[in-house]
Amino acid sequence: MKQENEQPREGPLATEAAASADETRDPGASPALREQGLVVPCDAEPSAGAVCDAREDRAAGSLYALVAGSSLGCSLRQKTRRELQAICAQPVLPLNVVKDKGYLPGQPADECELAFVLARCIQRQGCFRTKSVESEYRFWLSTNPPEAGHTTQSSLAGVPLQGSISNGALQRAAAMGLHATTLTELEAVSAARRDCAITHVHRVCQDASAVLVCGIRKAVLTGIGPAELYEYMFQQAEDMHMAATVLTCMRKASMRVPRDFITHMGYALIALQNALHELLFASSPAEGIIHTISRGGDAGANASICGALLGAVYGASSLPSDWIEAIDHCRPEAGTCSVPRPRTFWPSGIRLLARDLCLLGPVAKV
Repeated sequence: MKQENEQPREGPLATEAAASADETRDPGASPALREQGLVVPCDAEPSAGAVCDAREDRAAGSLYALVAGSSLGCSLRQKTRRELQAICAQPVLPLNVVKDKGYLPGQPADECELAFVLARCIQRQGCFRTKSVESEYRFWLSTNPPEAGHTTQSSLAGVPLQGSISNGALQRAAAMGLHATTLTELEAVSAARRDCAITHVHRVCQDASAVLVCGIRKAVLTGIGPAELYEYMFQQAEDMHMAATVLTCMRKASMRVPRDFITHMGYALIALQNALHELLFASSPAEGIIHTISRGGDAGANASICGALLGAVYGASSLPSDWIEAIDHCRPEAGTCSVPRPRTFWPSGIRLLARDLCLLGPVAKV
């Protein structure tokens, strides 16, 4: 088990890396093609069908691992650091490792639900429209979600917190990253920033969201390896002249996790550095999620953000089958759990949702 104060780990990168319109894309005819059972062809040959299947697996993996990290992290959030380390000593944890938190196994917690709000809004409208998404987020807030972030609540109430650098918007990067597979890089960055700004106006939050969306997009489209993906994301951050604190955070990720997960709990760059570190050193999404939770702090958010990135690299097929089953069968209805939620926030139909997000426009060239 990794510890925050251990020596830097050797790995694929032992040294620091060197170096619009409101509608992002017309949905075109893809809904009709889906109704006929046809698949939009991929741009790879000769096995285009196999490539499409692999892309769909990676797309679904990002959403499944997002939910798994949120669900498992939320269930363990009141544990002490010592208790977390003991629990996380297991190579794989069931999502119902703790049964007294009120959430069902596989139920998205906190602002992870907003990833599904965003995804279903794009699925329904065929593109990303800022005003429509903002309206959906406000509806979500009206349902009194448990433990919603203060920054998100304040922004949706019309009082954005200019100085906040919290991690809430990063939990939506999986949904935007999948939609971004139908966009150019510039369109993807623009959409990521506009979505982030609905709840998090600080430049650092928008930079972090943009680079994470670009990473998920690249991983789903290409099947790129972890070290190469890290290098791509860092180069994107440099090319886009992102904030110095974001670049520093990304450099540090190649050597270690953040030293302190507690003092500034919920800080966006803790989540980003941790996710990039696990991208480089974890061998699977489950390993990265469990390592993240063992460090405490805002474990649910940090683990969901880490899961979204690693799931896009390794795919749904790499996740424990009982995690997939728990998420697929999660139905938090009134009478079944103490945190019932409206159906639109459930993590049901992830594979179809992921497929739709990636087929709402032509496959992007990379």
